[in-house]
Amino acid sequence: DATRARQAILALLGLPATHEVVFEGTTFQPPFPPEDGTEARLIRCNTEIAVERASYEVAEQSLRLEVRRQYPDLSIGAGYGRESGEDRLLLGLSIPVPLWNRNQGPIAEAEAARERARVSVETTFERLWARCAALTTMLEILGEQRAAYERDLLPMLDEQAADVERIASLGVVDVMVLLETVTRRSEALERVVEMRLDETRTRIELVELLGPDLDEDDHAMSSSVEGDVR
Repeated sequence: DATRARQAILALLGLPATHEVVFEGTTFQPPFPPEDGTEARLIRCNTEIAVERASYEVAEQSLRLEVRRQYPDLSIGAGYGRESGEDRLLLGLSIPVPLWNRNQGPIAEAEAARERARVSVETTFERLWARCAALTTMLEILGEQRAAYERDLLPMLDEQAADVERIASLGVVDVMVLLETVTRRSEALERVVEMRLDETRTRIELVELLGPDLDEDDHAMSSSVEGDVR
C-alpha cells in the first residue's frame, strides 16, 4: 500500500516511479471553517456555482438586449441634390414598419431563459450546501470519535501494557495476557490512524467543495450576486 501510494504521488507530480523523493511524515490539515463563513465562501468561491452564475449573467444580458430591441431603429441619412431648381443638402429619416414592433416573442423567450438560469443557480447551491452540511457533520463525528480514542482508550491500554511489563519484570509472564494487550493496543493505534486519515480526507473534500479562496477584487465582483443566490 505504501509503495502504491508513493507511486501515485510521484505520478501526480509528473515524476517517474523510480525517482528518489523524501516525504516528510507530517499530517496536512486544510483550514476549516473559513474565516468568511462556510455559506459565504461556498457562494463566493465554488467553481460550479461560478459557472451557473455566469450563465445567469448571460441570460440577464440577453434579456436586456431583447428589451432594447422593442424600440424602433431610426436611421438618419444625408445627401446632396436639387430641389426647386436649387442645390441643397438633403437629410433623410427612415423608420421600420411596423412602427412599434415591441419584440414581445423574443422578450418572453429571454425571460424564460433567465428564469431557468436562476433556478439552476439556486438548485446547484442547495445541492452543494446540503453536501457541505453532510461533510461538516461527518467531520465533527470523526473528530469526536478520534478524540475519545486518544483521550480514553489509548491511555487505558498504555496503562495496561505498563502493568503487564511490570509483572513480567518480576518473572511472571502470562503469554495470553501479553498477546491480548499488545494486539488491542496495536488495533487501537491503527484505528486512530484510520480515523485521522478519514478526517483529513473529509476535510480536503470539504475545502475542495468550498472552492479556492479569492482575492479582494474577486470578492467584490462576486458579492453583488450573493443576495440572488440566497
